[in-house]
Amino acid sequence: MKTKKKPHFHIMTEQLAEQIVGGKYHVGDRLPSLRALSQEYGLSEYATHQGLKELQRQGLVVIRHGAGVYVANHLDAQKGSWNICIFVGTEQIGTGYLYCALEGIEEMAMKNDCSITLRKRDYYQYYAPQLPLELVLGNADGVLLLGEYDYLPVTLPPDIPAVGLEMGSFCGGAVSPVTLDPLAAAELAVEYFRSQHKEYVEVHYLKGGPVFQWRAECFCQLWQRYGRFALRPHVLGKFNQAIPEPNPAKGVLFCSGTRCEEYLRAYRLQYGTDLTQKIAVLSMDGKSNLLPDYLPVSNIGIDWHEAGKAAFCELIRRLETPGAEPRRIYLMPHLRTLENITEN
Repeated sequence: MKTKKKPHFHIMTEQLAEQIVGGKYHVGDRLPSLRALSQEYGLSEYATHQGLKELQRQGLVVIRHGAGVYVANHLDAQKGSWNICIFVGTEQIGTGYLYCALEGIEEMAMKNDCSITLRKRDYYQYYAPQLPLELVLGNADGVLLLGEYDYLPVTLPPDIPAVGLEMGSFCGGAVSPVTLDPLAAAELAVEYFRSQHKEYVEVHYLKGGPVFQWRAECFCQLWQRYGRFALRPHVLGKFNQAIPEPNPAKGVLFCSGTRCEEYLRAYRLQYGTDLTQKIAVLSMDGKSNLLPDYLPVSNIGIDWHEAGKAAFCELIRRLETPGAEPRRIYLMPHLRTLENITEN
């Protein structure tokens, strides 16, 4: 069994903790500056700051941004406060489902006296940032990733807990993924296509996107008892506008609402009619429940406001228990048919 490697700043934190408990520093005393501690312990200022945040998590100090670090009293230790950095794509920030998730996050942040910083960064920018990730994160205690940031390998500082909404991978143990339950969603999808008397389903998913591929695989595993299927992987950001005339006997399942919208719009441009009038189409994240400019389509979705709250609570759990293992959070989906959507 491997012994977990201690962070570079552990000697500094242990010695400062001993000095505080031993009485060298008293309640309200200011500790040496960040620069002074960095020089004394031979650490980078970033590592030193992480060490001071660890002391704050232990309730020994209070970090007052712009004013310094002070020995905490009992009330300071009880209160606690976290700085949370949220990553979201620039194109996604205006979409309804993530806006609902952000509302849930903000609600929980206010209840927990946390500050949040929004970083608009698309997936490719995230993987090849113009600035080192440590500088982008600033003084963040934790990170929330909204979207499929596990499309490529995610690298985060090992001492900063992270939670990924709409992610399917633990990313080497750094991230707690929060997403709809893929098996429950697959069961709803099977129920829908059986009600439409389909024997063949075409399944579209993002190639290399763990959360979407998992949804597709769960559906195919269940559907093979009832009919045939074909997997149609696609690449992020690439779309072939040429769409063949569909066979009315088949159904189409999209494991991504974004892909579904692209496909429906391309079909309308090509044929002048809605694809949903010809065949049974099902989307697996429910964006058309929220976005007025999305074309109506039967969908399986989650409550995005509650999803934001769940992601935030998981991050707080990991922040309040340093070293806590990440866990997978599944959210229960619901099915809305095209008939119910158009009636509303």
